[in-house]
Amino acid sequence: MGAFTEKQEALVNSSWEAFKGNIPQYSV
Repeated sequence: MGAFTEKQEALVNSSWEAFKGNIPQYSV
């Protein structure tokens, strides 16, 4: 469970960074 959570968190973090990078005009 712990390893899965770490991988999931890393995926969410990388996806969120890409999301913010793709639409900088909407960043606050």
